[in-house]
Amino acid sequence: MKKLIISALLVSAGLISAQQKQMPSMRDSSDKAAQAEKMHAAHLAKMQQTLDLNASQVEQIRAMHEKSKAQRMAARTKMQEVHKERMAQNQAAMLKRQEEMKAILSKEQFAKWEQMNAERKAQHKDSLQSKRNRKTMDGQGGYHKRTVLKKQDIAK
Repeated sequence: MKKLIISALLVSAGLISAQQKQMPSMRDSSDKAAQAEKMHAAHLAKMQQTLDLNASQVEQIRAMHEKSKAQRMAARTKMQEVHKERMAQNQAAMLKRQEEMKAILSKEQFAKWEQMNAERKAQHKDSLQSKRNRKTMDGQGGYHKRTVLKKQDIAK
């Protein structure tokens, strides 16, 4: 029975891999989902072998993982909705402030104020980009891959 379940898991992993090779135009996120599914199947097979799980236990664990995944996805969707609402509120507040400034300032002052804001936005964008490009440490004392690649390029 164990061998049957393990072989079924391996066949499904093989099918996922074959399907992935047939559809090279798939987006990166779907590749990650397929990779995650493959890793999950391998982990479940290893758990089954190591813990000597029966078929019922394997199905219960699989169901538990699916339930957990559904809960995580629901929470993610909810957070995305909250983020969209917050962005809409911020946009509305910004437009309101802009209209108030337009009412207070003369046309020339308002044009200059808008130019100042555009310059500030560009400066902020550049600052964020430079922060992304800086050498940063990850939590485990090593450099991010991007930084390692740059160091390797310099060493050559």
